[in-house]
Amino acid sequence: IPPMVTQAKQVAMSPRDTGASNAWRNANDRLLDSVKAVGDAIAGIQNGRHSAYQDSLSRASPYQPPQASIKSLIPYFIFR
Repeated sequence: IPPMVTQAKQVAMSPRDTGASNAWRNANDRLLDSVKAVGDAIAGIQNGRHSAYQDSLSRASPYQPPQASIKSLIPYFIFR
């Protein structure tokens, strides 16, 4: 919201400045796109964009758990 407010202030100070008007429209469009993306996320609609969280789920973990050995699976007292 702050970029849109900043651009709106520029338009208010210079209403005939087409550059300021275009910058405000672009900031407004970005805000509306963000609001739509939140609504889509809540509704569960896929929009083709992946969040960082979704990307992290699709990557394999670099952590490799230690391999279990037979000794670790059979109680210790059998091998004494």
